[in-house]
Amino acid sequence: MPTTVPLSVLLERLPDPAIVVARPDGAIAGWNEAASRLWGQSRAEAARAGLAALVGQAASARLLRATPEVWANERLEFVVRRADGMAAELLATVTPLDDAGGALLLVVRDISAERGLARQLQETQRVAQVGCWELTLPGWRFSGSDQLYRLYGINPREGAGNAELVFAAIHPDDRDRALAAYCEAGGRLGAMSVQFRVCVGDETRVVYCRAEVLPGEDGRPARMVGTTQDITERVAAETALQEQYERLWALDRMKDHFISMVSHELRTPLTSIKGYAEFLEDEIDGELADGHRSFVAGIQANTVRLQRLVDDLLEVARHRAGELEVAAKPVDVHEAIARAVDAFLAPAAESGVCLVTRPDAAAPAVLADPYRLEQVLLHVLDNAVKFTPAGGTVAIAHRADETGCWIEVADDGPGVPAGAIDQIFEPFFQVDGSLTRRHSGTGLGLYVARTILEAMNGTIEVLNRPEGGALFRLRLPKAA
Repeated sequence: MPTTVPLSVLLERLPDPAIVVARPDGAIAGWNEAASRLWGQSRAEAARAGLAALVGQAASARLLRATPEVWANERLEFVVRRADGMAAELLATVTPLDDAGGALLLVVRDISAERGLARQLQETQRVAQVGCWELTLPGWRFSGSDQLYRLYGINPREGAGNAELVFAAIHPDDRDRALAAYCEAGGRLGAMSVQFRVCVGDETRVVYCRAEVLPGEDGRPARMVGTTQDITERVAAETALQEQYERLWALDRMKDHFISMVSHELRTPLTSIKGYAEFLEDEIDGELADGHRSFVAGIQANTVRLQRLVDDLLEVARHRAGELEVAAKPVDVHEAIARAVDAFLAPAAESGVCLVTRPDAAAPAVLADPYRLEQVLLHVLDNAVKFTPAGGTVAIAHRADETGCWIEVADDGPGVPAGAIDQIFEPFFQVDGSLTRRHSGTGLGLYVARTILEAMNGTIEVLNRPEGGALFRLRLPKAA
């Protein structure tokens, strides 16, 4: 006749998970090897200790107080102190054993690692002010992390699973828009995002929600999983930055208007001064003394200098206002360079600098505004002559390749400091910005040259030559 083995005995023989059988009086009637590993106690030690010592007085009282029917497939969490002194968080699935006189079967699992990760996640969400949530579709069953409810000013215990409380916390002016965004997203697969305000007590906060709608087994939208982040401080910073930008933009426009207005107003007296200087130079009203001629020459030279400054300021104002006009047509590069060099022969000679041209006879015409191109060449030559020491040379060459026509201006100066190469074409930039700098100028010439070239679909760059000095390379499109 076959031997009948009690179920409790069979369960004890399982290698895993931990199995504990407790009698109604709290005595331990069953204990397997996995339980010994979990508690760090032998079966005999566990039997001597009893249920209360193993699971704690509160858990033991709860287990033994209820009727077996209450514990049908129920779960109980408790914390124990193992034999090695370490605390462990355990989860027990409790089942009554019919053949054991009301005994309870505890299938126990160590959930310490899971609970530790859960706490870390909650702490991370708290620090980052991010809450996680899930919405089941259809039915709109809602669940969220503790931090999610806190973001809406809701006690996690009171609000758990209550979507109405969450939506009620949305600012009245944003509620319809937010609900419409969720409803629209719920009808299709994919990502969604929405930003709105929430009322937390007397305070209004701003949150950003991002979610993705995932499919069920039938491929249709089944659930929406997302995060909600408090971005109040970020929005406040962005708003303050935008307001500051608008104030600076208004001040910048005022500055441009002022520069344009002053430049126009200066043109009339400059023209008058230049006319009177020419009148004196021509000695129409009588012969000048030798010393006076040098005075008149100084007046003329500084008038020209002021005129160029006014012209540069006007060009900057036109560029900033989007009013820089360019009339492009085929231009002979040889003639453009020749005119610019002729205009700079005298200033270069006064500085002891030799101007040399190295033309490419085969170079084609370029598509440019002839007047504007001469402006560009004069500014680049002025910079090259200014920084070339007496006895040095400024060479102007041009060539063509498949990308366009190149005009190259090389000087014998000190070159451009590495940290200044990216800034040299910015307005008002000076390599030496001190008040005691050797070279005069406003720092507008190269900026004006770049803006004009860009308006003609050209480019300009600067390199330091291995043998010393700077090389400015201007590229212009070929004429068709």
